[in-house]
Amino acid sequence: MVVKKCSEKITWGEIGSFRLYCQELTKDEPDLVIKTELLAQRNTSACVEKNEQKRLRPKQTYMFRGKRICRNLYCFLHDVGKQKVQVIGRALDQNGLTARVHGNTNRQPIHSLTFNERQNVLEFIKRYASENAIVLPGRLPYV
Repeated sequence: MVVKKCSEKITWGEIGSFRLYCQELTKDEPDLVIKTELLAQRNTSACVEKNEQKRLRPKQTYMFRGKRICRNLYCFLHDVGKQKVQVIGRALDQNGLTARVHGNTNRQPIHSLTFNERQNVLEFIKRYASENAIVLPGRLPYV
Protein backbone atom coordinates (compact mmCIF):
# COMPACT_ATOMS: atom_id res chain seq x y z
CA MET A 1 0.00 0.00 0.00
CA VAL A 2 1.46 3.33 -1.08
CA VAL A 3 0.69 6.24 1.21
CA LYS A 4 0.33 9.60 -0.51
CA LYS A 5 1.15 12.89 1.11
CA CYS A 6 -2.08 14.57 2.14
CA SER A 7 -1.47 17.49 -0.19
CA GLU A 8 -1.33 15.07 -3.16
CA LYS A 9 -4.76 13.63 -2.36
CA ILE A 10 -6.47 16.91 -3.27
CA THR A 11 -5.96 19.06 -6.34
CA TRP A 12 -4.61 22.58 -5.97
CA GLY A 13 -7.78 23.90 -7.61
CA GLU A 14 -9.90 22.39 -4.83
CA ILE A 15 -7.52 23.73 -2.19
CA GLY A 16 -7.51 27.23 -3.65
CA SER A 17 -11.26 27.49 -4.16
CA PHE A 18 -12.07 26.21 -0.64
CA ARG A 19 -9.50 28.52 0.95
CA LEU A 20 -11.00 31.50 -0.87
CA TYR A 21 -14.46 30.39 0.27
CA CYS A 22 -13.26 30.34 3.89
CA GLN A 23 -11.67 33.78 3.54
CA GLU A 24 -14.98 35.23 2.29
CA LEU A 25 -16.89 34.14 5.40
CA THR A 26 -17.82 36.66 8.09
CA LYS A 27 -16.08 36.70 11.48
CA ASP A 28 -18.18 34.06 13.29
CA GLU A 29 -18.94 31.72 10.38
CA PRO A 30 -15.50 30.01 10.13
CA ASP A 31 -15.75 28.94 13.77
CA LEU A 32 -19.07 27.19 13.16
CA VAL A 33 -17.80 25.58 9.94
CA ILE A 34 -14.73 24.23 11.74
CA LYS A 35 -16.80 23.13 14.76
CA THR A 36 -19.20 21.09 12.64
CA GLU A 37 -16.35 19.46 10.73
CA LEU A 38 -14.45 18.66 13.93
CA LEU A 39 -17.58 17.23 15.53
CA ALA A 40 -18.16 14.92 12.59
CA GLN A 41 -14.71 13.29 12.88
CA ARG A 42 -14.20 13.44 16.66
CA ASN A 43 -13.78 10.29 18.74
CA THR A 44 -14.74 10.97 22.35
CA SER A 45 -15.19 7.38 23.50
CA ALA A 46 -14.29 6.79 27.13
CA CYS A 47 -11.66 4.11 26.62
CA VAL A 48 -9.06 2.99 24.12
CA GLU A 49 -9.51 -0.52 22.70
CA LYS A 50 -5.95 -1.77 23.31
CA ASN A 51 -5.31 -1.20 27.00
CA GLU A 52 -8.64 0.11 28.31
CA GLN A 53 -7.26 3.37 29.69
CA LYS A 54 -9.40 6.44 29.98
CA ARG A 55 -9.01 8.84 27.09
CA LEU A 56 -7.80 12.23 28.31
CA ARG A 57 -8.48 14.11 25.08
CA PRO A 58 -10.76 13.35 22.17
CA LYS A 59 -9.06 11.77 19.18
CA GLN A 60 -9.39 13.97 16.12
CA THR A 61 -9.07 13.03 12.47
CA TYR A 62 -9.17 15.69 9.79
CA MET A 63 -11.12 15.08 6.60
CA PHE A 64 -11.71 17.07 3.42
CA ARG A 65 -14.30 15.85 0.93
CA GLY A 66 -14.04 12.27 2.16
CA LYS A 67 -10.23 12.11 2.18
CA ARG A 68 -8.16 12.01 5.33
CA ILE A 69 -5.67 14.87 5.57
CA CYS A 70 -3.11 16.14 8.07
CA ARG A 71 -3.76 18.97 10.51
CA ASN A 72 -1.40 21.35 8.68
CA LEU A 73 -3.33 21.02 5.43
CA TYR A 74 -6.62 21.32 7.33
CA CYS A 75 -5.44 24.60 8.89
CA PHE A 76 -4.23 25.86 5.51
CA LEU A 77 -7.56 25.01 3.87
CA HIS A 78 -9.54 26.91 6.50
CA ASP A 79 -7.03 29.79 6.68
CA VAL A 80 -6.52 29.43 10.44
CA GLY A 81 -3.61 28.50 12.66
CA LYS A 82 -3.07 25.34 14.67
CA GLN A 83 -3.76 27.15 17.93
CA LYS A 84 -7.13 28.47 16.73
CA VAL A 85 -8.20 24.94 15.75
CA GLN A 86 -7.24 23.78 19.25
CA VAL A 87 -9.19 26.63 20.87
CA ILE A 88 -12.23 25.86 18.72
CA GLY A 89 -11.93 22.17 19.65
CA ARG A 90 -11.84 23.03 23.36
CA ALA A 91 -14.87 25.28 22.95
CA LEU A 92 -16.63 22.42 21.14
CA ASP A 93 -15.94 20.08 24.09
CA GLN A 94 -17.13 22.63 26.66
CA ASN A 95 -20.07 24.37 24.97
CA GLY A 96 -21.07 22.19 22.04
CA LEU A 97 -22.15 23.62 18.69
CA THR A 98 -22.73 27.21 19.77
CA ALA A 99 -20.97 30.31 18.55
CA ARG A 100 -17.96 31.29 20.63
CA VAL A 101 -18.26 34.52 22.61
CA HIS A 102 -15.15 36.55 23.37
CA GLY A 103 -14.38 36.82 27.07
CA ASN A 104 -14.38 40.64 27.08
CA THR A 105 -17.77 41.02 25.41
CA ASN A 106 -19.90 43.72 27.11
CA ARG A 107 -17.04 44.83 29.36
CA GLN A 108 -15.64 48.33 29.57
CA PRO A 109 -11.85 48.42 29.05
CA ILE A 110 -9.93 49.56 32.12
CA HIS A 111 -8.00 52.16 30.10
CA SER A 112 -11.11 53.81 28.60
CA LEU A 113 -11.93 57.42 29.41
CA THR A 114 -15.19 58.78 30.77
CA PHE A 115 -17.08 61.50 28.91
CA ASN A 116 -15.81 64.23 31.29
CA GLU A 117 -12.21 63.06 30.87
CA ARG A 118 -12.59 63.22 27.07
CA GLN A 119 -13.96 66.76 27.32
CA ASN A 120 -11.00 67.76 29.51
CA VAL A 121 -8.53 66.30 26.98
CA LEU A 122 -10.28 68.13 24.14
CA GLU A 123 -10.21 71.44 26.01
CA PHE A 124 -6.51 70.97 26.83
CA ILE A 125 -5.65 70.31 23.16
CA LYS A 126 -7.63 73.36 22.01
CA ARG A 127 -6.03 75.61 24.65
CA TYR A 128 -2.53 74.30 23.93
CA ALA A 129 -3.00 74.73 20.17
CA SER A 130 -4.25 78.30 20.54
CA GLU A 131 -1.35 79.27 22.82
CA ASN A 132 1.51 77.48 21.06
CA ALA A 133 0.49 77.12 17.43
CA ILE A 134 2.33 78.97 14.69
CA VAL A 135 -0.05 81.09 12.68
CA LEU A 136 0.31 80.66 8.93
CA PRO A 137 0.52 83.89 6.90
CA GLY A 138 -2.90 85.04 5.71
CA ARG A 139 -4.80 82.89 8.24
CA LEU A 140 -6.69 83.89 11.34
CA PRO A 141 -5.56 82.27 14.58
CA TYR A 142 -7.81 79.55 16.07
CA VAL A 143 -9.73 80.83 19.06
